[in-house]
Amino acid sequence: MRVAYFTPLNPLKSGISDWAEELLPELKRFFEIELFVGVNPGKISNNAIKTQFKVHPLSDYDDENVRASFDVALFQAGNNGEIHEPLMKVFMKYGGILELHDVAMHHYLYNRTVGCNNVDLYFKILDYCHGKYAIDEAKREFEGKRKRLYNEPLKYCGTKHFIDRSDAVIVHSDFARQMVKGIAPDKKVIVIPLHCAEIVDDAHGRKLEARKALGIPEARIVIASFGFVNYEKRILQVIEQIKNISRLTRQDFRYYIVGQNNIPELESVIKGLDIADRVVCTGSVSLELFKTYMVASDLCFNLRFPTQGESSASLMRLLGYGKQVVVTDIGSFHDFPDEYVYKVRYGIYEGADILRCLIKFFKNHKNDRSEEILSYTKENFSLSKTAERYKYALCEGNDFSTYEDMLADRIMEYYPYHQSILRKIMG
Repeated sequence: MRVAYFTPLNPLKSGISDWAEELLPELKRFFEIELFVGVNPGKISNNAIKTQFKVHPLSDYDDENVRASFDVALFQAGNNGEIHEPLMKVFMKYGGILELHDVAMHHYLYNRTVGCNNVDLYFKILDYCHGKYAIDEAKREFEGKRKRLYNEPLKYCGTKHFIDRSDAVIVHSDFARQMVKGIAPDKKVIVIPLHCAEIVDDAHGRKLEARKALGIPEARIVIASFGFVNYEKRILQVIEQIKNISRLTRQDFRYYIVGQNNIPELESVIKGLDIADRVVCTGSVSLELFKTYMVASDLCFNLRFPTQGESSASLMRLLGYGKQVVVTDIGSFHDFPDEYVYKVRYGIYEGADILRCLIKFFKNHKNDRSEEILSYTKENFSLSKTAERYKYALCEGNDFSTYEDMLADRIMEYYPYHQSILRKIMG
């Protein structure tokens, strides 16, 4: 099968760029793939990708003969409008399979319309996606009478026009599947969870090596958060509980915040809580150093609220390193079995749940769970298994006569969260 694969690639800074570059060589086992990118192909920084794949500028796809030479066109869609808009313009013109990394794309919609002084287009797409009520609410927003609509991403997704244009939709969680089905009940939707690119064999040994490289004492408890430091990652809420746990323990620990800071008051909050000696902010680091901090950690916070319906590549990477991870019990993160990730509620319970996770971890941190986490990750999220799911979805079809057939097939054959689903079914 010949696949026209539309995706951002490095040096475009996007998690989807890294994700695609990891997955593409594995997909090459099953498909004949040519890449279409929104930058000059010569600027692609991953030489291995340029060597293995023919890379086209987007304009090549305007040629009817080029389009006719492919069996499938697959488009990666994410919320970064600057990166994804060139791809999505081609998608809306010619159609294809839509791979939604964010079910809610209101940030994309807002930035590429209102942010470009095109309010009329914003209203037109809002009307198509959500009706006149959404337009009325947007007008109230512009009058300062309500909060911004994109702060309610699951209510105002802004993706119906994309979904309706698609031949089928690929998503990365059952939560996302249900969201898409709510928008377009008759649309074919395929769940393919994010892959884990690197699954280590010796989590403890790798951790000791990483700590040595970073100059972190072997006995120190390392708590960490990774990625762009923003309000949605609940960094400030974790910091509050770092203050509380520091009152309850004499153990040596640090909270590492690894990534570019987008919270202006972060440093002042840390100083105000008098925990500067407990918190380390690294700022933006290289991918290799980013991964080294991950390997060196003991407990990782990967919280998200509100959710855009997205999955998390950083969560998958952490599971591949055998790490204990705390997630918000919402959206795609709810799909993971409780045995392998800690979950905290959002809203009024969030702070107490974060502190409860910290207390539980400090009491049991010498109980190394890395091997069982790694076993779960290998079974469900390896690159090879993920590529096989794409082969099944694109080559062998994914049609089921009834919902019961579909559910039984997913549980018995390949659905990665089978333990969680079976537990719910059995009560």
